Amino acid sequence: MRCDSTIGCLVIPHLPIRLALQQYPTLVGAPLAISTPGSRAMLIDCSPEARERGIRPGMVTREAQNLCPQLTVLPDDPLAAASFQQRLVQDLYQVCPTLRRRGPGCIDLDLRGLDRHYASAEALGAALLACVDPELGPRVGIASSAFVAFVAARRSQPGTVAVVSPEQQGRLLERSPVELLPLSQETRRRLERFGLRRVGDVGRLPLTALVAQLGAEGQRAWHLAHGQDPDPFVAEQISHPIIELLRLPAATSLSSDLAVAGRIVTSRLLARRDLQGQAIRRLRLDLFLEHGGTAGRTALIKGGTRDLKRLVDALTSQMQQIALDAPVIALQLEALELGEAPPYQPRLGHEVHRPITRLRSAVAELSQRYGTSPLYQIVEVNRWARLPEHRWALAIYEP
Repeated sequence: MRCDSTIGCLVIPHLPIRLALQQYPTLVGAPLAISTPGSRAMLIDCSPEARERGIRPGMVTREAQNLCPQLTVLPDDPLAAASFQQRLVQDLYQVCPTLRRRGPGCIDLDLRGLDRHYASAEALGAALLACVDPELGPRVGIASSAFVAFVAARRSQPGTVAVVSPEQQGRLLERSPVELLPLSQETRRRLERFGLRRVGDVGRLPLTALVAQLGAEGQRAWHLAHGQDPDPFVAEQISHPIIELLRLPAATSLSSDLAVAGRIVTSRLLARRDLQGQAIRRLRLDLFLEHGGTAGRTALIKGGTRDLKRLVDALTSQMQQIALDAPVIALQLEALELGEAPPYQPRLGHEVHRPITRLRSAVAELSQRYGTSPLYQIVEVNRWARLPEHRWALAIYEP
């Protein structure tokens, strides 16, 4: 199969679990689950050992722990997932510059045109796999559409490349579970209640029947079941992120502590070499909370600036609008939009120790350029004069 007519998909199933096991290797082989933040925490992922004990994503954490007392529940770590995803995208971009993120641990790649650099689709898939740590269990699917490539990757073994020809995609979709369809959870439940448990079951139904029952999602499901992508492939604009992260020594929710932390992380961002000579027009502030959640705001700086005080004031204003339900453990600041630094004219007298020196230097430069000083000052000539024009006069300014 030629690479110039294919779409690829790299999948890392159960990414939150795998990242947690990298951080806590002693939990390998034990029932493990990742939960959402909050008092009504729910499971978003679980290990195979937990699934063998009846634990499933979507269960309430307390209910899962009652069902399996040996279950270890860790809070979701969006900071680790976001940084890993960003590194993964940057590494894959070196192999394939046209890609898009489908979700955590799932990236679609437009492989057309890469056949000149790789001998086969399998060799290209191996190059994509080399961008990921093998311990995370990545797998790659390559097919004529993004959905078929995704299904092929999900149903393949870790560390393998599954290449599906147009003749094979019908058999692949026929036996694939409905839960792989990118539909809402409620729609997938309705399909299962109708007895449609395989993608092939959905494809055998008339399009009009699915549209009548499920509307636009029914039409989307019918096209996907026939190996057709209803959405065009639009690649992301990948750029090198300019991010500064500050981990706090202790969790805090005090506004004074967060203001100090915001000033520190802002000064570090301005000191970065890749920001020299550029003004910041838009900033993204993310607060990472103790229980694993995040809270973020975006600040727009009119005209752009490199002034530390102005940036800190903008961030402080945004932080005051965030309602925290847990202490903050880390701050992350990202420069989203840059521009040319605005012209800077220092204020006279801004430097306390050398105001007169700077002023005399400016007057000397202007006098040399124009032949005489173009600066004037208002002086009092007759304090008791009744007319203002007789009381004050303009004189050449000589500091």
